[in-house]
Order: sequence, then C-alpha cells, then structure tokens
Amino acid sequence: MYPSFRGRYSRLYPTLFIVVATILLILIFIYNITQSSIIMETFSPSIPPTTETTSKLSLSEYFNDGKTAFVFGSTGTYARTELFKCMSAIESLITIGGWGGDIYLLIDDTSCLDSKIIHSWNNQNIHIIPISRAHSRKLGNDTSTFEHRNSTTIRRRNLLNTQPFERSMSIKMNILSHLQPSVQYALWYDCDVIFAKQNCVKEMFKQPLDNIITKEKPIAIPFEFHVGSFAVKQGVSNAALHAWSETLLHDNSPSALGDKPSTPDYQVFKKLFAENQSYGLMPEAWHDKIITSQLAPNGSLYWNSTVCAIHLTNGRCRFYGGDAVQTLVQSFGLTSLARNRWCPSLLRRKFKSYGLKLPFCWTPPNF
Repeated sequence: MYPSFRGRYSRLYPTLFIVVATILLILIFIYNITQSSIIMETFSPSIPPTTETTSKLSLSEYFNDGKTAFVFGSTGTYARTELFKCMSAIESLITIGGWGGDIYLLIDDTSCLDSKIIHSWNNQNIHIIPISRAHSRKLGNDTSTFEHRNSTTIRRRNLLNTQPFERSMSIKMNILSHLQPSVQYALWYDCDVIFAKQNCVKEMFKQPLDNIITKEKPIAIPFEFHVGSFAVKQGVSNAALHAWSETLLHDNSPSALGDKPSTPDYQVFKKLFAENQSYGLMPEAWHDKIITSQLAPNGSLYWNSTVCAIHLTNGRCRFYGGDAVQTLVQSFGLTSLARNRWCPSLLRRKFKSYGLKLPFCWTPPNF
C-alpha cells in the first residue's frame, strides 16, 4: 500500500510555508519602498494656518534646567516597526522644542535603533536604557493562557511570549528607578507625540511643577484620567507609581480578568486616585494636546499652538484621516519620520494590541 498523498508530502508543508512567507515579505518590502517613494515625490507640505513654521534650533538655544528628564518607552512593536514614532518624538523635543537636558528611552529591543540619527541630534544627554521583557512586564514563571476578548473575536495567547498590551504599560510606572540621582523630576510622554512649537520647552518651564506634585498629589496629569503624559518627582511619587504598576499588572492577570476585557492604564489610575482627587493637574503648556477637529480648506489640520506637544494617537488618526495627519507630521521635517506612514493600518494596530513583533525594522505598508 502506497502512502497517501498527504502522508508522502506532509513533511514539505513547513518548507512550503517558509517559502511562501518569504516571498510575501519580499513583495511587501518592494511595495513599501514603491509607495514611500510616491509619497515623498508627491508631497508638498502645507502648514496649517494656526501653526508657525518650524526650523531646527542651534545648540546655543537648547534649554536645560539641570534637574528634569523627559522619558519615553519602547516595548513590543514600538521597539521595532513603530520605533520611528519614539525617535520622532525625541528628535522633535530636541530640534524643535529646544530641550538640551536629559532624555531617557527605555527599550526592550535595541536592534532597530539608528545611532547615526541619534548622533545627528547633537545632544549628549540621551540615555538609552535596555530593559528585558521579563523586567518590564514582570512575567516570572507565569505561562498560563490569556484570553483576549472584544465584541467580535477571541484570541488565545501564552503570557510567556505575548503579553497583553495593557500589561506592557507598566514600563511608564517604573521610570524613576532608571534615572540618575541628579534627576528630580521626570516627564513621561507616550511615543506618538510630536513637540511642534519652536523653542516651546523653555516656555513650559516658566510654569514650574514644584507646587503641583506634592505628597497628597504625587502624580500630575494633563486633565482627568489622561495618562499619555504625566509628571512625577523623585522621593515623592515612588509609592504612588508602584501602586499603579502593581494594580495594573494584577488587574490584567488571567486570574483577575477571566472572560473580561483587559483594563487599560487610565482606568487603573482612575480606580486608585479618583476618589479623593489625589493627583495634580499639569499647567496647560505641559499637556499633550488634542489637535482640533477643524480642517483647513486644503485638507490640512489645525493644532493648538498654545501647547508644546501634540498627541497623534491611532484614534485621532481614524477621526481626522490618515492623509491629513501625514501631511501635518511631514511638515515638521523630521529625519526620524523618513518615509514611514504615521497612521497605521488595521493590521499594524493588531500587531501592537497583541504585543507581536515583526522580524524586521521597517514599517510595513498600510493594507
């Protein structure tokens, strides 16, 4: 009896899968390069009427108060295919915002960092802090299965390899442990921000945080329960950050979730600090502001020029449209942006949500 066709050729299936996957990745790469070239050739930036033209600052114009650090975090896709956003945030903070002080990038995979771009910023105070996935997410020996639900799908994942995105946010609650002793204040900003107003950091520091971060209100946020940016102080905020981290990790553990959806960081913050309003409010100049919903006649976006940073989240990409956001971010002339498309496709968003990392550094096209 001859073996069945399936039996004879079943060993070839893994090889065939690898060949097909490789061909697909090559085609995606070629498509990405082609589309990026078209974007760059056809783009003609139109600055929104309420903005001012930005230009790169000279070294003598950089501001540094000597006791504050800006902190960003790159884990999962934000250490690889979305890393350009973290790099753009840091670049804009220096070259447009005018910050010459300490900048920390906490990152769980340094293989995609471009040292040439970092050196081109002429800032000697950039600290790249490699952190392990186990350290940033406190995996331990937890290998239980996590069930992620939304209205239409169920995804089963192993916590040892692919953590829920919400658990990875604990990185922002551990920032004080990575700072040098000279740093008293830490300002966290999510990577999907751009510091858009020229020399605005100096203006920010005209409204100090000394009286805003206190023992009774150890964490300062822009407005109620938005934690895309916040300010903390060494020796004052440590206990509150620890409680926030521990509660986030607990509330997103398999035993706590069961069949419930994951609990995002802002809901945990609200749970801990809302009752007695035990949080401070940052001055408006420190906010990562939402750009307005109004479009100029040419389709470009207005943004609030009273603030330093604009927060371009995936939700805002969907609301305003990817083309309008792309026109805006390209108008700032950031080297780190390169040919990348800021607003992700559904597939790119899913990679981020499920904590998956592609085995390359360039950003896949939107399809």
